[in-house]
Amino acid sequence: MSSTSDYDEQIAATRAYWDSFSRFFQERMEVTTLQLARTLASMLRLPEATAVLEVGAGAGGGAQQVLPALSEGARFVVSDLSPEMVALARAVLPERVEVQQADACQLPFADQSFDRLMANLNLMLVPAPEAALAEAARVLRPGGRAGWSVWGRREQSPMFTLAPRVAQEVGIELPEAPRSNFDLGERESLREQVRASGFREVLAWYQPMVRDVGSGSAYVETLAQTPRWAGILAGVSAEQDQAFRETLAARVDERLAAGKPIQLDALIAVADR
Repeated sequence: MSSTSDYDEQIAATRAYWDSFSRFFQERMEVTTLQLARTLASMLRLPEATAVLEVGAGAGGGAQQVLPALSEGARFVVSDLSPEMVALARAVLPERVEVQQADACQLPFADQSFDRLMANLNLMLVPAPEAALAEAARVLRPGGRAGWSVWGRREQSPMFTLAPRVAQEVGIELPEAPRSNFDLGERESLREQVRASGFREVLAWYQPMVRDVGSGSAYVETLAQTPRWAGILAGVSAEQDQAFRETLAARVDERLAAGKPIQLDALIAVADR
């Protein structure tokens, strides 16, 4: 991991972002991510599980995909870095589910506490993915199973590449990110990282996550309300804002008219401990 001060700053910034995004995510975005949560849940052999941990559980939607498959006596813990996400998850999940705040890179659980672990669309967001993988291996029992999904191939992911491309075309300068969310999206590289963390028999494949988009204007309206793009557009001229919105809406409409979905190319990995 990076130095303690750098890591703490990154964690604080990540927590603040997801706190600010939590309600909007639950209301407008979470339903799309459940496509991948269902796939992960189906691969974890949940009826055999005795103790399950979800890392980066968000507002609890993924946990609701897991719960019906668990035996009555199975322990189920869901965690998230964001206190606001934790509060939302706690409100929608039954009392049998333990909901708590936790950092994926420093999990507050004893060694070999669980036999299943799920992390949907968050490994690429943590400051130190290698530490998060090591923590997953630490808290899993031998013979346990884990599943992750991350952003996959950039060229197959218009959901997150169309807007930055259009912004550059109309002269909007984008803030520089410390690391791209696509950095874990190469299949063999991710498999090797998972193996190096103490896992075996790593399966990995690409799977599209398709957004329900009715029109380009509807897509732009939702995008502009997210914390990142609301901040970017607040700092540009009215002319740039209009050009961005109109051009992006037109590009989305073109894809939809051609029968091409607005999707994220996700990379899923499942491994045994």
